[in-house]
Amino acid sequence: KRLEISKALLLVCDVQEVFRHRIHQANVLIPRCAFANNSCILLDIPRIFTLQYPKALGQTVIELNTESTLNSPAHVFSKTKFSMLTDEVIKTIQSYQNKTQILICGIE
Repeated sequence: KRLEISKALLLVCDVQEVFRHRIHQANVLIPRCAFANNSCILLDIPRIFTLQYPKALGQTVIELNTESTLNSPAHVFSKTKFSMLTDEVIKTIQSYQNKTQILICGIE
């Protein structure tokens, strides 16, 4: 099935600087996540980012723009469990009632 922009949402999981040298093929994964993220910004697709315990593990890699734009909101959530589907993330996904196609990238 083809992606329908009006129905799409992007989830970016734990692409944090601390993991850069621990991610298998990070030199491939990070640019692909950045491409997906930048494409969503251009196409006005909402984005949800999770960060695994950022107080200790730091922020998202610099290549990923986690700032909201006028038409492409970015939601950033900290978490301490190993699933990105925290209550906050689920609630945010559900708030976009017309978003039935979810793109996922990152490390989980």
